[in-house]
Amino acid sequence: MNICLLTRHFGPTGAGIGRVSWEIWQGLHNGKHRVTGIQTSGASLASYLFYSFVSIRSQIPDDCDVYHALTPVESLWIPKSKAVVTFHDLFPIMHQDKQGAGIGGSKVKQAIASRYFGYCAKVATRCRIIACNSEQTRQDIVRYLEVPIERVHVVKLGIPNSLEPKPKPDNTFRIGYLGQLDRRKRVHLLINAFVASNINAELVVGGNGSERRALEILAGNDPRVKFLGFVPEEQLAGFYVSLDLFVSPTAVEGWGLPLVEAMACKCPVAILEDAILPWEIKARCANVDSIEGLLNRLQRGHRRLDVVLKHYKGFGWEVEDNCVWTRQQTWDKTVSEYVKLYEEVLSAKQ
Repeated sequence: MNICLLTRHFGPTGAGIGRVSWEIWQGLHNGKHRVTGIQTSGASLASYLFYSFVSIRSQIPDDCDVYHALTPVESLWIPKSKAVVTFHDLFPIMHQDKQGAGIGGSKVKQAIASRYFGYCAKVATRCRIIACNSEQTRQDIVRYLEVPIERVHVVKLGIPNSLEPKPKPDNTFRIGYLGQLDRRKRVHLLINAFVASNINAELVVGGNGSERRALEILAGNDPRVKFLGFVPEEQLAGFYVSLDLFVSPTAVEGWGLPLVEAMACKCPVAILEDAILPWEIKARCANVDSIEGLLNRLQRGHRRLDVVLKHYKGFGWEVEDNCVWTRQQTWDKTVSEYVKLYEEVLSAKQ
């Protein structure tokens, strides 16, 4: 099959859209499909707007069997009768103030990004097939974009095959975070609470982003806090199994790859209860009212997670069940389900 993938960027060393795009691209290549990838080299909002609205049009080949826009923004110029589009979320129009990806706290950028995404999302609904990564996003598409529910297909994101539960290599009580370091992730809440606590533990922070330097300053000289930078895929399993608890203070996620990856390694996950995440993910996490409260409970309970986490809703200490569920979500399965959607496009053309 001759497939054109269009995305913001293919990022094997990144996170979010880049990581998802790379996994799908790689999976299709491994499946012996012919794949043309189109991406932008710019990182700013302005360059992305120019890429998606102007320059991408001249890059689209006219001889592909299927065109897959990996976000709605890339769907503007592709032939809709041969197109699949993926929605990861509708946050730019539903939660304008919580946007990341370089938008920051700028009200002007937030407004521009929100309106542009809304326009692209409406255009994207003309594609032959609409896909998304969770039932919650499916319901949002039906509600906000007025798309019949039978037109929207859920294709969950995957995890690397290398992730599996293993014995913890040491006795150090360790709390971890992995992901982008930007304002949407609210990592400052975790670092503030940890530095202010007296808990006998280690906090490891994996990932990079625009907020890294500010977060390092926030941590000060606390020897318990360690910044790891980018954690490559071959080291992910070692990272997760070294943790006793994964904490994500994020405000909003379309899926939350690191949360699911941690669960696959039988690492319990805690989030803030005001976080906006897909239902199937949030229900498998400890929904805490504050990180300070969580750390205080851990300190008083001598770090007995089984005792502490049972106080929080959304988590029944079911690490075994969570592990089984998450390990069913593989990238091979994700790619296989997309190939089935591509075949539907081909059959509709005949």
